Amino acid sequence: MLHARRQSSDELYQCYWKRWIEFCDKRNIDPLGGTVLTGTEFLQNLLNEPGVHRGYSTLNTARAALSAIIILPGQHKFGDHPYVKLFMRGVFNLKPSIPRYNEIWDTDVVLEMLKKWAPARKISLKKLTLKVVTLLLLVTGQRGQIIRSLSTEAMSIDREKIVFTVDCSQVKQGRPGYRPENLTLKVYPKDKNLCIHRYLSVYLLRTLELRGNVKEVFISFKKPHKKVSRDTVSRWVKTVLEHSGIDSNKFKPGSTRAASVSKAKECGATLDEILKAGGWSRESTFAKWYNKTITTENKTLGEVILQ
Repeated sequence: MLHARRQSSDELYQCYWKRWIEFCDKRNIDPLGGTVLTGTEFLQNLLNEPGVHRGYSTLNTARAALSAIIILPGQHKFGDHPYVKLFMRGVFNLKPSIPRYNEIWDTDVVLEMLKKWAPARKISLKKLTLKVVTLLLLVTGQRGQIIRSLSTEAMSIDREKIVFTVDCSQVKQGRPGYRPENLTLKVYPKDKNLCIHRYLSVYLLRTLELRGNVKEVFISFKKPHKKVSRDTVSRWVKTVLEHSGIDSNKFKPGSTRAASVSKAKECGATLDEILKAGGWSRESTFAKWYNKTITTENKTLGEVILQ
């Protein structure tokens, strides 16, 4: 039972568990003894919180978090109760799940900026770290959570490619039998300043003596050089987007995935290749959430500086 949920799910639920405990403390309620009434009241408070926009998807995650800890009489889960399902249907009608973006930034803009952060052995460790993380996200189309969890123990490296075995517990997809594809990072001889194999190899060398016993690939570039959180990776990507002239208020760090696969489709990648890389079983998932029109309105770094 302890392994029934993925680690990524537990991390996603943490913020809602914390909010639920605070909610219960104010009402002198046992967090483990919640009822349908108190649970739906908590969800309603999240929905109505001033200044915060929450839709069906966010509330559904909160419902799943409560279902993990609230057991109703008869051993029924909170999220399976008919009244809770009716409440969530109302939330869907009021605030349905819609894609965050209708269009997406062009990866060329970011790659042109990253090309200037060179050579790998001479740029600062901060720039090297941010460049490697962003390149990895763009060439693999993966989530930041996956990139953060990559381990040197699950890595094989030679002169032509670097291969990572992805930890299944970090994958968001929960369907039984699904195993993510290995991440294969090949040498890119056409442009050494965009070669993920080259920059990741140098990164591993430059951090070898800093990481100690840390097995995760990415560590903080500041002392103490420990493994980093998902939020840290997001801040790194946000910094790169801002340096590239991408509006970080409009496009969040997670937009790298839609930007990557949308560009791949534009450049001729087959649908099967895209679905396989993204771990999607249905074309509709890619079509609704990730296949975006690439905008040409991104500002250059020079335009941002002049403004």
